[in-house]
Amino acid sequence: MRAGGIELSEQEIRFARDTVGVELINERVEEHEQVYDAVTCFNVIEHVPDPRSFLSSVVARIKPGGILALTTPNPGCIHARIHGIEKWGMVDPPHHINLFWRESLADMLRLEALQPIRYETLSTYINFVRNVDTQGLLLRRLFFQLLRLGNLGADHFFLSQKAWRDDMTDDVRHACNRPLHRAPADC
Repeated sequence: MRAGGIELSEQEIRFARDTVGVELINERVEEHEQVYDAVTCFNVIEHVPDPRSFLSSVVARIKPGGILALTTPNPGCIHARIHGIEKWGMVDPPHHINLFWRESLADMLRLEALQPIRYETLSTYINFVRNVDTQGLLLRRLFFQLLRLGNLGADHFFLSQKAWRDDMTDDVRHACNRPLHRAPADC
């Protein structure tokens, strides 16, 4: 397997090269021409001014039948529900300028002819558990699994597959006419 990709940050490019031996290209996704079997987009879409256009550019870089793995903060997570979205640390302009409910992001992916393979939430920070956890991290693992089961983790994780034929895109767009960026009724 050969890994590569694009990155805007020179610091991150150096880190990838020096730490894991992956050469990244300093280029915007809209300018990039190479296509890939799989693309990862970890905690990026919340930073871009036009997420629909960005997602279209990302999907254009995926071969038919290829995979997109995407993460982004989850405004339905346990922290946002307990503390309120206004006090949740991910509402952070000008850095985080877009937040997505699960349904709105799933709709955007379908509009790009991406078929869902898997959805779950991920948790990366549980500070109060760290203070009392065992050396084997038993409590942290248990807590992460509970959050995942309830889709209450800090980040959405979508794994999707690009349609094998480009002409399927129009069918998907016509079939999916629900509004984007809406909060679920229970929030």
